[in-house]
Amino acid sequence: MSENFYDSLIVKRLKEMHQEQGHVDFIQTGTFLLELLARMNESPNIFYLEYRIRYLIYNGTLALKGTPKSMWDYYVKICQKTSLV
Repeated sequence: MSENFYDSLIVKRLKEMHQEQGHVDFIQTGTFLLELLARMNESPNIFYLEYRIRYLIYNGTLALKGTPKSMWDYYVKICQKTSLV
């Protein structure tokens, strides 16, 4: 599988969580990853998924709040311009 295999799934689930919130607000990355893994049939390594989230932050798909020391120290949300899903 390609390196970006899970990217669209990450964006799709984050958009769903924003809809459940009723607005686009930051979600703790650790909480998001646990929610994402709970909905996946096969569970990839959580640290790989966090790596992909950081990639999506750096390419402008996701916005970051906090310091990305660990998944519990920062929050993410969808950038308004995102069109992956």
